[in-house]
Amino acid sequence: MSNEKYISLRHELHRNAELSGRESKTIKILIDFLRENSDCEIFPQDGWFYALKRGGERKLAFRADMDALPISESPGCPYASIDLNVSHRCGHDGHCAALAAFACECRSDNTVYFIFQHSEENGQGARECAKLLKKEGIGEIYGFHNLPGFEKSKILYRYGTFACASMGLELRFKGRSSHAAYPENGINPARAIAEILISLDGLKRDFKAMSLITVVGVQVGGKAFGTSAGDGILRLTIRGELEAELTLLKERILALCREKAGNISFSYEIRDPFPETRNNDSCVDRIKTLCGDSEELTHPMRWSEDFGYYLKEIPGAFFGIGSGVNCPQLHTGDYDFPDELIETAVDTFKKLAR
Repeated sequence: MSNEKYISLRHELHRNAELSGRESKTIKILIDFLRENSDCEIFPQDGWFYALKRGGERKLAFRADMDALPISESPGCPYASIDLNVSHRCGHDGHCAALAAFACECRSDNTVYFIFQHSEENGQGARECAKLLKKEGIGEIYGFHNLPGFEKSKILYRYGTFACASMGLELRFKGRSSHAAYPENGINPARAIAEILISLDGLKRDFKAMSLITVVGVQVGGKAFGTSAGDGILRLTIRGELEAELTLLKERILALCREKAGNISFSYEIRDPFPETRNNDSCVDRIKTLCGDSEELTHPMRWSEDFGYYLKEIPGAFFGIGSGVNCPQLHTGDYDFPDELIETAVDTFKKLAR
């Protein structure tokens, strides 16, 4: 396998980083590359596409995500993003380059689908793409993510939950503002929000698996020092290894908010929900058996991955590829997908496609 053209593809994707739902240039680059370098059939969809190599009756799918992040990258990269405020700080450029390389190199006797998915970062893309699985009668699906902090090119697998379920909660409180000299004439939500914040950790009692509540924003009132606040917003991200426990945690938080709100009007909105990415044991067995240089993860990734929507439809597995013990962490300005991982990913995909 000649890596240079696939590395060049990755660098071109990196230069043209696009946010979730806006991946038009990315799609064009990938489709043009596959038409020039592979014998795949190409099927453009609304905001994403898939490629296909027809073979035997057994149907397998492999997926890569295409979107980038609203993060400025550190200076000095020779193939830096054209948009200074958007960059591939999660490595999706590498995921796509690896899947495109696999589509070019795949010689499987099976029928293989190559899914290039949009909008992973906001949890929307896989919901749409997953409809393809049942429509086409696909039997298994695989995907991977690069993992900083682990030996470069090491295959990392896990039975059960690979990546946690999560959701954002925007909790809104509306009381009544008043003159700051007469706060008793208003209804200020500050105390209610403070009491909720103090009580959050106790809501995870009796849970069997990892769960986490992160405060991502608190806003009460405005900048007018003569006005006692009349409204407030508390934003939380909650996550958990078990989707059922995450749902219970959400309900406990909402019950706490209603209790503390009292005569304050309370409403909420769920943002960016992600399912648990729960692997099929038999598919993990295949990864473990076929990949010699591999290691079992003892804990799930705390971050979320919308690949879980595929795994609700058909058997499959999501695995990691180490990107280096000292590699900068994901979603930071210094992170860049290591080009060497393209060959590792293609190699692994080839084994799974047998």
